Parts: sequence; C-alpha cells; structure tokens
Amino acid sequence: WDGQKTTANSAIYELDPSTGSATLRQELPTDGASAWTECTVEGGDYARVFAMASFSGTTTVFGFRLSSGILLREEQIILTPGAASVECFDFVNKSLRTTMLAVSQFFNKSSLSHTAHSQVFRWENNKFQPFQELPTVGGRHANKFV
Repeated sequence: WDGQKTTANSAIYELDPSTGSATLRQELPTDGASAWTECTVEGGDYARVFAMASFSGTTTVFGFRLSSGILLREEQIILTPGAASVECFDFVNKSLRTTMLAVSQFFNKSSLSHTAHSQVFRWENNKFQPFQELPTVGGRHANKFV
C-alpha cells in the first residue's frame, strides 16, 4: 500500500550465510500482500511451496522449482476474502504426514463485518484443498499448536 494502490512487487532475497549479505533473486507482482509462509510438502512436483495472503481477496500458492530457472512460479489461487495471514503446519497421524495451510480471515466483505470464517486447507494432489472453516472475528494471525 503506497497510499493510493495496493499493487506492488514482493521481493525475494537469497541470504549468503558466509557473508550475511542478501541478493535480490526475484520480484513477484502482488496485490495487497499481507503475509507469506513456507510449506514443506511431500509428493508431486515440489519439495516446498510458498503461500501469500492478500487483503485483495486471494491466497496465492507459489511452487519452488530451482531447475526451471524460476525460483517461484504461481501454481494456485485460493479465494480468501479478507485474508490477513497464513501459516503452514504438519499433522502426523499414524506416521502419515499431512501438510495443512491455515488462512486467518480479518474481514468479511460481503457483510462488511469482522465476523468471518478462517479457512484450513490440506495439501492433496499437488495443491491445497478445502478442509475446514473456523468461525473467527477479526482474525489477524493463524498460528499452529500441534
């Protein structure tokens, strides 16, 4: 947000652990970006994906493909009106690991209120699928307690 518009480039930097310096690796066009999270996933095309919540009404999932020459590529757009933050966590049941993505919903545009359903998604078939909605009021952060 620059006072007039919410579109901007989100910068991805790579940190050199030996020198401590950061080098710009990629810029991604974003609209109302409010939070990023990294998810480690199993199976499919990726080892890691990154999710970006946006006040503009979507959560965008980017796949990490170093071999393609592009660090992050947009892979999925999830409708999450009023998203304020995102958090990845793993759930393990009988040695089966499942990656989950929680999206806190700060505002409900349709009712013009802070009563909104935060959403939880499950990584399945190479993308996040809806899993559960949680009633929240003005949810600002999604945190894991596993």
